[in-house]
Amino acid sequence: PPQLEQAIYRITQEAFENIIRHAQATRVKLSLGMVGKTLELSIQDDGKGFEHSLETPQDSMGIRGMQERAAVIGGTLDVSSTPQEGTNIIFRKENPYD
Repeated sequence: PPQLEQAIYRITQEAFENIIRHAQATRVKLSLGMVGKTLELSIQDDGKGFEHSLETPQDSMGIRGMQERAAVIGGTLDVSSTPQEGTNIIFRKENPYD
């Protein structure tokens, strides 16, 4: 569906912009596929990572925007990051074609 396609595109775009601007990553892994009845988009980098508690409001705007896009279409977005180990972003949408 067009709304799902647009959300995946924009979440991916924002994630890559954050990686380019902030992560200093040397590797990025992207996967998109079905896990059972759930569509899953995973974006992982090996960059410098961050601590959620140390984010400034400006830093979190991109993450907040991705979470809002996911929520609008009934999906979820999980972000995990460890300083000096990278960041993992996972978008999930159950039954995306129902």
